[in-house]
Amino acid sequence: MIEKVKPVVEYTYEVNNQKYTGSTISIEDRTLKVNSESKTFPWPDFTLNQKCTVYINPANPSDTVLVNKILPYRISHYAALTITGVLLMLIGIGLRYV
Repeated sequence: MIEKVKPVVEYTYEVNNQKYTGSTISIEDRTLKVNSESKTFPWPDFTLNQKCTVYINPANPSDTVLVNKILPYRISHYAALTITGVLLMLIGIGLRYV
């Protein structure tokens, strides 16, 4: 059986002299899983005690991610959903005039 895997990370950061701990990798964190037999993984390689950029929500400093963009392998998913939505909308508009 092929298992779905994703890395577990924990990072610390400081905002206005207050320390925080985060564990969210990406805005797609809940769906960021791949087959355990995969040869490549969509997330960056992290190492222990590595310094990295943490993207912080200014309105809520405890809301953070390490990757703040859609991962390249997911762009086709979002494009397909967008195109499908537009087509359904056009079909709906067209049906009003039949």
